[in-house]
Amino acid sequence: MVKKFNIDLSKISGYIEEEHDKKIKGQLIKHGFFNRNCLYSVFNSNRIKQIEETGNYRKESDSIFALTKEELIWESEFGHNSLKELSNQYPKNPAIAIYNRKQFYEDYEKGSRYEYFFINPDKKLEALIAIAFLKFE
Repeated sequence: MVKKFNIDLSKISGYIEEEHDKKIKGQLIKHGFFNRNCLYSVFNSNRIKQIEETGNYRKESDSIFALTKEELIWESEFGHNSLKELSNQYPKNPAIAIYNRKQFYEDYEKGSRYEYFFINPDKKLEALIAIAFLKFE
């Protein structure tokens, strides 16, 4: 059964990415989904019906684009990765699909960086473990 939960970001200033990321990370930790066994895909929650039925937010695809725990939120002198920034792709309805990393493999010849392929394409729903809805309003 896929666990669903909301992450309320409405009280955080829209200009402080670090605060959004801190709150998101805290909620992922609280719900037990911030670990090396997870992959995280930011997607448009308008596709919720599709992901609930197929296990994938991408139509007719045996792969997802996702980040690991280490890639999810990071900062260095050379740049940063922010969930707030990634969610800006879907300003009205962002969500995070959380997958069991053990259900995927990487193939750089077949795909690209951040692309993960379902080991068992007929059982995509089994790979999806949670959906976090980001609520900015």
